[in-house]
Amino acid sequence: QSNRVYLKGMLLSDSIDNLLPQGAYFIRAIVNSRVLTPTASRERLYQDDALKKTRKQLGRMIRNWLIKLVKTDPERAQDIIIQHQKSLKEMAEQDREFLKIMAPYLPFPTTQGSMTIGQIKEREPVIEHVFDDEEYKQIRYLCGSMDRVVVHTRFNNDHKLMMELEEVYPELSFREVGVSD
Repeated sequence: QSNRVYLKGMLLSDSIDNLLPQGAYFIRAIVNSRVLTPTASRERLYQDDALKKTRKQLGRMIRNWLIKLVKTDPERAQDIIIQHQKSLKEMAEQDREFLKIMAPYLPFPTTQGSMTIGQIKEREPVIEHVFDDEEYKQIRYLCGSMDRVVVHTRFNNDHKLMMELEEVYPELSFREVGVSD
C-alpha cells in the first residue's frame, strides 16, 4: 500500500511506500510531519532516525488499534486477523510485545483445521508442531482419527513464530515433533 505524506502541511506524495512498519501491508496512512526528510526524487523518505521513530510510533498505533478492536469488537477483529494473518504474523515477528498480545488470536494450520494458540492450549497440554511438509502429511493422517492437534509451521514464518512463542510464553510447553513421535 502507498501512503500519503505531507511535510509541514504540503503534500510530498500520495505514494510513499517505506513509511509503515514491515508487515503493515493492510494499512494505509496519511501523515503530516515536520521531521521526515524526502529523498532527492521526493518519491521515498530518507532512512534516518526520524523515519525510524515515526515508523515505530505508527507501529504502536496499529498495535493499540488492534488491541482495542479485540476488546471492543472481537468479531470484526477476528475477521481482520484472519484476512491479514500473514501481515500480522510478519509484524509479530518484528515486535515481541505485539506477538504476545496477538498470539491468542493468530490462526495456525493444524491437524484439526485452523486454530489459534489460545484454542490449542485449551485442548493440548503441549503445543506440538512440525515444519516438514511430508512429515506433516503423515502426522495429519495419523492424528486426524485421534483428535490430536499438531501445528504445521511451514508457512507464513510460523516456524519462527513458534520458536518466539516458546520464549514469550515460558509457562506453555512446545515441542517439535516428527512421524516417530
